[in-house]
Parts: sequence; structure tokens; C-alpha cells
Amino acid sequence: MKLFFAVLFAIVLSSPAHALEIFEILGVDADPVLRHSELYGYARPFSAEAHVSIQCPTNCPSRTSVIVCAASAGWFRTDVDLTRTTVPNLTGTMFEGRKNAAEVLDMKRSVMIWRPDRNMQYNIVPDRKGYSEQPGTMKPGEKFEVPGPLQVVKKIEQGTEVIDGHPCRKVLRSIIRYEGAKPLDVTAWEATDLNGFCVQLQYEDKPLFCEDNPCVITILFKTVSFTPDPTLFEVPKDYRKYDDPLELLMPSTPK
Repeated sequence: MKLFFAVLFAIVLSSPAHALEIFEILGVDADPVLRHSELYGYARPFSAEAHVSIQCPTNCPSRTSVIVCAASAGWFRTDVDLTRTTVPNLTGTMFEGRKNAAEVLDMKRSVMIWRPDRNMQYNIVPDRKGYSEQPGTMKPGEKFEVPGPLQVVKKIEQGTEVIDGHPCRKVLRSIIRYEGAKPLDVTAWEATDLNGFCVQLQYEDKPLFCEDNPCVITILFKTVSFTPDPTLFEVPKDYRKYDDPLELLMPSTPK
């Protein structure tokens, strides 16, 4: 079991900052802040509770997650409720018989804060009251520029709908996520009572464990605020810094 966690977290810690890699491994391929910024950039500060739903074909397990997220001028935070993050109950794997990610990882929450002004990512485990640091990829003297929206190659208005009590414009956009990539169709519901803020995103992707089966991923943003608390982007002062990230992330009791 210790080898399993060592490999799992080694993969996570060696990956880029702008993704919830640990949940991609668990089969939840969604980072609300990243997905939202792909369409709208980071110009508008906000915080919200993101409800992620992954609906897959019958031969691929569906999953859900709840992630409290926040963004401000290129800073962002993801706080994943592991007790409400389901995992694929695959026979013969470490996930078999586990109801949620908290049972797999022996922690209730996992927090990541990205501060480009410090060129630093903070990985935080509130259950352990600890954190570790991971330097970013910016070179010394390099100035951070707040990313804008990705390139849109197609935009289609699809009428209006009410989502979670918000009257919305429904818009389909095809975006290029990286050079040479095929366009990704993303449907966005922009709330007219929130000055066009997107309260729901929906797109198709192929998360881990689903092989070539496309799944429908829906991200619903609830309790939206446009004045995120600045302390969301800071590590609590009473938290212990772990020089070894694996020591922070390893379960306290082998499962």
C-alpha cells in the first residue's frame, strides 16, 4: 500500500500546477477554475462551490465531486471535498469497496493554492494542518501576465434557460486548448442576473478508466461571490511546512 501511495503522489507532484491531477488519477477529470478560465480568462475575481458531475456510458463508472474554488488576478484556489468525491469501484483495484476519495486517501479535504506572483504552488492538507511548496515554472525576473480566454473558433447562441434559479444565455463555443489540438466544444450558461458570469459548463471528455468512451462532464457553480476573501489565497499561519510532500500526503494509518 505504501508503494501505491508513493507512486500515486509522485505522479501528482511531478505534474503542472494548472490541474487537479490527483483527481484525474481517481477518474475525476475536472478543474473548475481552469475550465472556467479557458473561456473567460482570469480577469474577473470570484469564489464558488463547484459541483462536478461525470456521466459516462453504462460500462464506465460515473463520478461526482464538490470543489470550493476561487480566482483573483491569476491567483487561484481549489478546495476539494474528498468525502463528496466518488471513485470508480473497480474490482481488483485499490478503489474496490471505497465509497469516496476520503476513504482512499485518508483525508477529508485537499487544497491547492497557486500564487504566480510568488512563482509558488501550495499543496495543503487541512486534516494534517500541514502544507508543502512546489516552485512554478517561471524564470527569475520573468513577469507574470494574467492569461486571457483561449481561442474560440466557433460560437453559437442556443437560446435561454434557467440554471439553479439564474436566467441564462446558453452559448456553445469551440475552443483550441493547445497548439495543434482539435477544437473542444464547451456549452456555457451565462447568468444574466450575474452580469454574464458562467454558472454552468458542459463538455465531453475521456477521463481515466473510461478508455475510449466519451463522458459528459458538467460543472455547476453555486453560491457565487465576486469578492473572494484574500485569506483564501494564503496558507494558514499555524500550519506546519513539510519539506517532504510525500510525508504530508501519505495516510496516517495504512489502509
